[in-house]
Amino acid sequence: MSAVVARLSKCRRRPFPRAADRKRTCRKKRRKLRLSRRLRVYYYYAQGDSVKRTYREEDAIPGYTSRIPRKGKILLANVFVDGMLQAPELYRTAQGELHFLSDQPPPAESRIIAQFIVIRP
Repeated sequence: MSAVVARLSKCRRRPFPRAADRKRTCRKKRRKLRLSRRLRVYYYYAQGDSVKRTYREEDAIPGYTSRIPRKGKILLANVFVDGMLQAPELYRTAQGELHFLSDQPPPAESRIIAQFIVIRP
């Protein structure tokens, strides 16, 4: 019972809202909550060697849980090389693969971090 009261108290905006307003705001919060439960964030950590342009899941730094999801499921991808965000035109992702399209590969000993936000069914 206390959980229900706590949930309803979060939905209140005015001291004494009308029942219709309370239902509408709770519906919006539930919709956002459902969407946030469908989103997953995956990370990929690797180290540059100034030669290789294609990085696969097996090239990841050991000790981290690194994964590159399928391209069709990716909602947003951010790739960082030494902390600098790379433009989307400079890389391409595929199933288990991150390929840099620029004429210069990532420098030696540089940290490559890729962040993928994926929508689950």
